[in-house]
Amino acid sequence: AAESSARYRPARPVLERAIRRVTVRTAVSNAARALAEEYFPGDFEITPNGIDLERFQRASAMTLTDGPTSVLFFSRVEKRKGLSVLIRAVAQLADLDVELVVAGAGPQERAARSLAESLGVDARFLGRVDEGDGALAEPRAAPAGGGEGAPDVDDDDAARS
Repeated sequence: AAESSARYRPARPVLERAIRRVTVRTAVSNAARALAEEYFPGDFEITPNGIDLERFQRASAMTLTDGPTSVLFFSRVEKRKGLSVLIRAVAQLADLDVELVVAGAGPQERAARSLAESLGVDARFLGRVDEGDGALAEPRAAPAGGGEGAPDVDDDDAARS
């Protein structure tokens, strides 16, 4: 969910009629519930995203790097996922020889590459990777911000347990 949504405002009259017929209101996270409650007050049940256990059970571990330390960002590359925050954090670890591995694609990829380069971050962009394989890599970072709901990486951890 976003902190606010331009899509809710114009659709609000239609959605308000529909919401009156809803028996149970659900949201994937507290952040998503807070946004929905701004437009449609009421009680919401938190229902986390589902997990395809079979997909994770048959996945193979992903080798990130031959170097000593790597951190995986495994998500769509968009502002609310927080990659720019992670790039800035990795830049602060320059003395530790850390490689940032970005598995994902999206509208902020060019900006993320540019930021990493400008800060001297050793970053490797893999593009889109199968979710099951990436979920087995360690360590992973999920700095999601900007109203992001429950990161799927949390669900991935549950699937691996």
